[in-house]
Amino acid sequence: MSLIIPSSAELLASFETGHFSNGPVIDIAQRLLRHHTAQWKAEDHSRVSADDDSVLAATKREIDQLNMVRTRLVDSINAWVADHVRQDSAAVLHTETLGSVIDRICIASVRSNQLHQIPHEKSRARLADQQLRELTIAYDQLVKEMLEGTRRVPAWRTLKSYGENVRHQRHGEVT
Repeated sequence: MSLIIPSSAELLASFETGHFSNGPVIDIAQRLLRHHTAQWKAEDHSRVSADDDSVLAATKREIDQLNMVRTRLVDSINAWVADHVRQDSAAVLHTETLGSVIDRICIASVRSNQLHQIPHEKSRARLADQQLRELTIAYDQLVKEMLEGTRRVPAWRTLKSYGENVRHQRHGEVT
């Protein structure tokens, strides 16, 4: 049985209102959005403090931690899709998981919002809006095709650990 996958309009509306839905995909997408907002700020901070190695190192660790949580959130969406969306193994394979596409929509949304806050970035903000629109159109088409059974998404898991293996190796753990 396939539960309803949210439309891009539902995703974006939830980003604007901050209200959680009763569906796991929107809830996870909102958490992804918050992570990307925090990462945008951390990356800006790293550029401002590039001359201070200790601040830069701490910021890099923060960014790695954010990425680690982000990849787990993307994996959560992918696991939900694998568990709740029936896919035809003969359907055309899409190149990305649904979680990856939603992650990119979150990134594009943060980029658009951040650039709109900078007065001299109006041209780049319009371009960011266009990229977000194009991503949402492609997302909606993908969801439509998935629900029709004409397209399927891969069942991938994130392989990059963002330092988890290094931490385990330092403590003598096998990964």
